[in-house]
Amino acid sequence: MAEFKIHNLWPIPVYENNFSVDKKWCDYVKSIPYERTPAQNGDISIDRNLLNKHNLNTLKEKINFHVDLYTKKYLNVKGFNVRPDLKDNVNFYLQESWCVKHKPHDYSHTHYHKGSLISGVYYIDVPKNSGDLVFQKTGSYVNIFPSAINIECNDDDVKVINVKEGDIYLFPSHLMHKVNKNLSNNDRYCLSFDYFVKG
Repeated sequence: MAEFKIHNLWPIPVYENNFSVDKKWCDYVKSIPYERTPAQNGDISIDRNLLNKHNLNTLKEKINFHVDLYTKKYLNVKGFNVRPDLKDNVNFYLQESWCVKHKPHDYSHTHYHKGSLISGVYYIDVPKNSGDLVFQKTGSYVNIFPSAINIECNDDDVKVINVKEGDIYLFPSHLMHKVNKNLSNNDRYCLSFDYFVKG
C-alpha cells in the first residue's frame, strides 16, 4: 500500500500559557463594582475598560506580550505586504476588558464575542471545582464536510479545560465557549478581553 501524508491545515488554534497572579491585581478586581448579568448567571464588572486602569497596567503589558506571541509567532501575522518598506504593519489592539465574578452555582452560557478577532481570558482567583472552560464546535464549523451533510466523526465536538490560577487562554473570537457551574463555596474571578486589528 502506498505511503501518504496528511497536512492538517488551519485548525482552530487555542493558545494556553500561565503566569503568576500579582496580589495587587487580585485585590483590585475584588474591590471594583459589579452588576448581575441579564441571564442572572454571574456578575460582570461595570467598567469594561479594566486593563487601561493604573492598577492593572503590568497585567495589560503581560497580556499584550502573549497576544503578540499568539498572533506573530504562531499565527505568523506579518502584515498585508502592500509596501515592502513596512514590516509588521499589522498590530492587534485591546478593544475592551472586563472582569467576571462567578459566585457558587453561577456559570456562563455558550457564547462567542462579536465585533472582535482575538478574545481571551486570564484566571485571577480560581477555587477548586469553580468551573471548567468549555470550547464547543458548532454545526456551522466546516472542516472537511459541509454542514449540509451531517457526517458524524469520532472527534469530540466539545473540549473541556480544567483551568487554574494564572492561566491565560487566547482564541479566535468566533469560537463558541462557556464556563461550567461553579461547584465550590467561593467566588471565582477571571478577566476577559477582546482585541481587533489595525494596520
